[in-house]
Amino acid sequence: MSRRTVISGSLTLLLALVVWWLADAMVSTPPPGDAGNSREEARAAQASSAEAAQPLPSASVQSATDREAVTVFDASAPDIVWSDVRIVDGASGVAVADAEVGCLDGAAWERLMAMPAAEREALLGDTWRCVAEFGRSVRSDDAGRARVRLDRSVTVHARHAGSYGRLVVVRDTDVPPGGHQLELWPERGMQVVVRDASGQPAVAVPLVVTMHAASGEALGDYGLWPAPQTHAPDGVARFEHMQGWRPSDELAAPIAAWRVGVALPGLREVAATFDPAAPPPAPIVLQLPPAGEVVARVVMQGRVVHLSHGFTLGLDEPERGGATRTREAIADAAGAAHFEQVPVHGRFRVAAYLGGWISRVVDGPREPGQIVAVDIEVDPADHVLIGRLLDPDGVALTKASVTMQFDLGGASARCNFVTDAGGRFAWRFRDLPHDPVDLSRADLRVDVGDRPPLRAVVPPRRLGRGVNDVGELRTEQVEVVVTGTWRGLDRLDRSEVRLQVERFAAGEDGAATSWWPVGGLTPRLFADGRFAVYGSVEPARLRLRALARSFLPIAPIEFAPGCDDLHLAFVRGASLAAYVRLPDPMAPGLFATLTPVDVPQPLAADEGHRLRAEPISGPEGTRRLPWFAIPPGRYRLDIRLLAEDQPVATIDDVEVPQRAGGDPRLREIDLRDRIHIVTLHDASWSHPLVFPEGPEAAAELRGYEIQRGELALPTLREAPDVLVVCQGYQPVQLRGVRDRVEVKLEPWPLVELRFAGLVAVPGVTLRAALVPLEDADPRRYRVAGRSGAMAEFFRAAPASVPVEDGRAALPIGVGPHRLTLSLQIPGWLESVDLPHGLPVPVAGPGTIEVPVDPGAIRAAIERLGSGTGSSGTGGSTTGGHR
Repeated sequence: MSRRTVISGSLTLLLALVVWWLADAMVSTPPPGDAGNSREEARAAQASSAEAAQPLPSASVQSATDREAVTVFDASAPDIVWSDVRIVDGASGVAVADAEVGCLDGAAWERLMAMPAAEREALLGDTWRCVAEFGRSVRSDDAGRARVRLDRSVTVHARHAGSYGRLVVVRDTDVPPGGHQLELWPERGMQVVVRDASGQPAVAVPLVVTMHAASGEALGDYGLWPAPQTHAPDGVARFEHMQGWRPSDELAAPIAAWRVGVALPGLREVAATFDPAAPPPAPIVLQLPPAGEVVARVVMQGRVVHLSHGFTLGLDEPERGGATRTREAIADAAGAAHFEQVPVHGRFRVAAYLGGWISRVVDGPREPGQIVAVDIEVDPADHVLIGRLLDPDGVALTKASVTMQFDLGGASARCNFVTDAGGRFAWRFRDLPHDPVDLSRADLRVDVGDRPPLRAVVPPRRLGRGVNDVGELRTEQVEVVVTGTWRGLDRLDRSEVRLQVERFAAGEDGAATSWWPVGGLTPRLFADGRFAVYGSVEPARLRLRALARSFLPIAPIEFAPGCDDLHLAFVRGASLAAYVRLPDPMAPGLFATLTPVDVPQPLAADEGHRLRAEPISGPEGTRRLPWFAIPPGRYRLDIRLLAEDQPVATIDDVEVPQRAGGDPRLREIDLRDRIHIVTLHDASWSHPLVFPEGPEAAAELRGYEIQRGELALPTLREAPDVLVVCQGYQPVQLRGVRDRVEVKLEPWPLVELRFAGLVAVPGVTLRAALVPLEDADPRRYRVAGRSGAMAEFFRAAPASVPVEDGRAALPIGVGPHRLTLSLQIPGWLESVDLPHGLPVPVAGPGTIEVPVDPGAIRAAIERLGSGTGSSGTGGSTTGGHR
């Protein structure tokens, strides 16, 4: 079994979650209702659920020839949202009638993930088999239209007469002008056959497509999902829809060659070149060299330690032409992981994860067909905890996700693992300072999907080096903290909701109060309209918060532990999007805000972030400003630059939600003539900050950072004044900058100190430092991800330098400084006040004569020697300047 084979199931889940997340980010108009919630509503929830159902459009699409679209879904469900997708020829734009249209939504992914791994792997690479098994299919009418049902989001596949296209449609997003359109292009694909050394088909071999420069340098893998692999019975891997391949624009060099090869350790050279623009009509044949098998186990004190996941195999040395490829494997019921098609005469590193990686380097098979057995030994000095988990009925909990919280040797920690096919688990505690060590607490929380979590407790015990078997642990359902009912969510909305229990805490003075999240709890939202939070809490004032990005905020509800009658009413918020055209290039920093003008249910102050939007990619060179889950009403829209007080553009009387057809003022807001760009180049690559200065002084400067040596600074003025600052350099004031400007940063000047009358004392060092007497700039600053006091840029880097040959040179910043002296001998540091009459403050570069009183030096040395100095007695230097 290969790495690609093992991880593709995880990639399936990841992609599904990504698609759902994208859906979460784009929401629609809420149905009539409110965002209220109360304990009293709980009993009325069932009665009101029927009223939430809205009339639905017909499930069929009538064409001009009265042909009914084929549908395989139920149009009576209350959460259906429909969308028309127009199927067109990609080259001509002409509508394509009678195209086969297949839809895969979140429900399809749920069913796919519930399949056994082997069956799922066989389906993932075949789109139309997935549609036939789990999807929905229709045919386009004479106008090319196909009506699809949106379940949060849906991936629409279409094919017709040898052409194919794909489109992801997300529910509750803005429909593009002209509607959703899916383009068909002539299908391109190829087949790759892998054979073993005897010429027989090699099954479950992972493949990889790599890109190469003209020099032969590897430019990286072309990421394909799902990961391609050969299938039974003929050892063929099929590459589909190659007309849609789009390599990244960030490659280090142009692509001169494409290669397809096996993704097995030590077999990088088993590959062939091809042209994705004209793939070969005959299958590409890849021949594996003679190979054997490696079987790995984890063993401690002669006993097999059962793991479910976490076995890897790779070459012991990096492969020529790129990083070493590794494979992953899942252990069988005997605790052994099998790696097939391991080339002969190789040296490999076999590893397993058991509370950290443990590995062993071994010689692989020496001859074809040889099986090499590898035991990965656990360090006998480690402490390993093993056991077996059973459900409340005594049935083994197989391949269950477990979180263990434990107190070991006076320290608390948490870890995660997965049980094997027999319900067994193992965890290794490394580098423990004592033996034996007390395990005073070990709580195991078991996640069993959409059901209530289970819990088991390991009784307190002493752990010794080696294997510590706690035997069979029967779990029980975790106690309920709070429960109740919900309404307003569809099937996939539940994955978006996060329930958070918070504890009330009063400030030390009794006046300041706050609510803090309670950790270690497990929330569940069930399909039948119930919710529950499981775990344990200390006595305190508690409240429940329900957070859901696509829905309007719900006010927190206080409750007592064990409460069972809370009700959460979710109301979908309205969405809005505006599209802007910006100068290119332009530094990030543009944003937009909505100001309520006539909003019946305004947001609370702590939800004000919902009214701010930052640009993301939009269609045809635009940038999209999206708002998610905001209350219906009328708003003023202001588009602003980070460093400017005045808006770039203002649009009054914006209606949310938008009426049919949308607001034409928001479709394309061209700001290219309103925003001026000044390019600043910094050859030092010191990442200075740039602040455009407005006509009036501000208490806070907002600006940008020059990254990668250059900044496309956006501003509202044609020739702005800018301030450039960087720690370690003098501030630079640029007046009336235009077009492109070179920024030249100069280090701080030096002041030279000469110490008249200083007599060197063996083993004693005099050190000098300059301390600013006041802040040269009282303002604050803010850039992306960073803020602070402007004064830090008007100071030289703090430094204490030794006085050598009666001289010392120190960088000096803006404004007056105080000169401080410190006396240092091995193991001590003492501060010495400056004598009266010393020329302070120091206010600029130059040369300063500093008189030194030899008597003060001798007295300080005596104090240090007697142990009465400022640093105490013995040890290393710990004192400071004053």
